[in-house]
Amino acid sequence: MLHYLNDRALPVDNMVIHDWVKYFDMVKRDGSAKTAGTILTRIKSILGWAEKRGLVEPFNLVLNLNVSDVGEQASVGQRVLQLDEIAKLWLHIESTRATLAIKSCLQLIFITGARQSEVRLAKWEHFDFENDVWSVPPENSKTNKAIRRPISSLMKEILNKLATVYGNFEYIIPGSNPRKPMTTHRTVIVVVFGSNYLKNTTCLNSYLMMHADHYPHY
Repeated sequence: MLHYLNDRALPVDNMVIHDWVKYFDMVKRDGSAKTAGTILTRIKSILGWAEKRGLVEPFNLVLNLNVSDVGEQASVGQRVLQLDEIAKLWLHIESTRATLAIKSCLQLIFITGARQSEVRLAKWEHFDFENDVWSVPPENSKTNKAIRRPISSLMKEILNKLATVYGNFEYIIPGSNPRKPMTTHRTVIVVVFGSNYLKNTTCLNSYLMMHADHYPHY
């Protein structure tokens, strides 16, 4: 990574402000001012983590830089997928060679508005098929509050397929071990899979986050 930060491959401990500013100027030239601001924030987080573990010297000079010094603050995207885009993506998902687990994870996010972690960590015991209610326990919720969502007929179809292929031992979308959930890494593949098709990562990510925030549940 060092050769990306400076052309002399200096360790971060030896980089002076000029080296950092030169790097962020390159990011702005090849990307955008918002990208530079975002990278600065992430670098500061990484160095803070490394400093606490004694991997880098304390008080690195880059920590004195503000986003306004190197670029701009990233704005929160407001665009969400249109219905025709969701339909195209849904059909494309069905036609691919992706595993049933990956297909189902993305489809359940779409039709329920749930967060990826809520779907990934969902267990069969959370589903009341007699009353058609999916209960997300507090430990799986970002707000640490229980969430109750209705089970639609389409959702039942997806769940039935999952049960047929993977069984209904514990997690509805199991990982390589049927007793454990699909990993976060696999979930990232789900998002990349969809965004590559639409050629608009921001659009898909905005849909997944905003739909989860605004979907009506009880």
